[in-house]
Amino acid sequence: MNDTQKVQPGDLIYSGASVALPNIPGSGRMFVVVETDSQGNATVLPVSSVRRVVSESTYLVEKNQVEGRSMKNLIVSLDVEVHMSAKWPMLRQPMHLTSEAVTQLLEARTGYKEQHDVTLIHTDQPVGFEKELFEQVDELYTNFKNDPQQFLDYLAFSSKFYEYSARNQALIYRQNPHATFVASRQGWDKLKYSIRPEHINRYLILFRPEERTYFERDGHLITISKATAEERLKIASGELEVIHKTKFVEMKAYDISQTTCPIEDYPKIYSKGQADPAHDQLYLAVKRTAELSGIQVMVEDVSSIALGGYYNRAKDLIVISDKENDTRKALVMLHEYSHALLHNTSAPSLPREVKEFEAQTLAVRLMQHYGFPIPHNEQEYIVSYLTVACQNPAFKMDESLNRLAKQFIYAKDRITAQLNEIAPQQPEPAQQTQRQSKNLPRTAEISENFLMNL
Repeated sequence: MNDTQKVQPGDLIYSGASVALPNIPGSGRMFVVVETDSQGNATVLPVSSVRRVVSESTYLVEKNQVEGRSMKNLIVSLDVEVHMSAKWPMLRQPMHLTSEAVTQLLEARTGYKEQHDVTLIHTDQPVGFEKELFEQVDELYTNFKNDPQQFLDYLAFSSKFYEYSARNQALIYRQNPHATFVASRQGWDKLKYSIRPEHINRYLILFRPEERTYFERDGHLITISKATAEERLKIASGELEVIHKTKFVEMKAYDISQTTCPIEDYPKIYSKGQADPAHDQLYLAVKRTAELSGIQVMVEDVSSIALGGYYNRAKDLIVISDKENDTRKALVMLHEYSHALLHNTSAPSLPREVKEFEAQTLAVRLMQHYGFPIPHNEQEYIVSYLTVACQNPAFKMDESLNRLAKQFIYAKDRITAQLNEIAPQQPEPAQQTQRQSKNLPRTAEISENFLMNL
């Protein structure tokens, strides 16, 4: 962290590497800061799940004592004290205890230490990644099910990381909810920026696929690099079968705020979407994209002022109501096109509430990508169907998010190509002023996505 980001007493932090804590299952990642020094070192106490029983050795912090994104009570352990080095990969969370709660926690800690021995743990260098991070991603999905309103925050956040898999998006969110653009060290090097020295050990942990090649020896898979000369000859002649497997390996990544990228360059990296696309242009681009994919699109009188359109899977047909205006028509078109992408062949047997949740989520993500504001009622549409979907024990959040992540990239690339053909040239300044006066959405021009080759 830089000087303006040093942790303070009351901050909740997430540890990038697991801390081995005695007799505290489920701990080792989340902590609350109780003391700091001028070098950035911190004394922290473990924060456990609310499911843990409150006892003499713990202190309960109620959610109304936490400012920020707290959705449940916190239980702080008083019998373990962790002295966390400034080099330890810790990330401050977007929530902290109120000043009154900090005072009460410090009093409880002092009182406990006067009567009991406390286990002291010193951290110097990170000890490596452990698989419980995936468990915390699963917990994040569970939180969405318990409180679907949280999903709207995550939806806006994850739309910035569409080049990553759904699970990597969740990993970024879980480790640093304030992240904006994330890349590996090598990725930032390609952009001619480096990681600031004080942030080298404050990385995010993501996963990238790596294909490995094996052959079989005595019933065991052996990597090609360990093959004998004789085995290599058999592999070359095709006598010995080669087996390809994809393994997911750890990747250290950093947010733009941790790099030497100057602030004046931030707008260039933030650039995304289409320059000055009106709603009607977006509608036409999605319509052309659908038709090029073999999907029929028709505008008809649907004899209803409530029904904006629908997708007929049997006919592979999208129908848009002739009563929709340009603003609403674009979102309806995206919603029905999303149904066609997600639910024609890949998941036709899903319950209706799951289909509606997925289609609206994909449509809203695409609208956000192209810089259009999302009406509140359209956001609530997502929440209402997610609430119903979560009541179905067969609903799997991770599978839905994986489908959405894949189809977002597919749709974005094709819609952008059509927008480039439809959209007019950048208007002159006088035209820009006129267009802004009509409250049309504006985004910067399309820039090459720097996450493509990471």
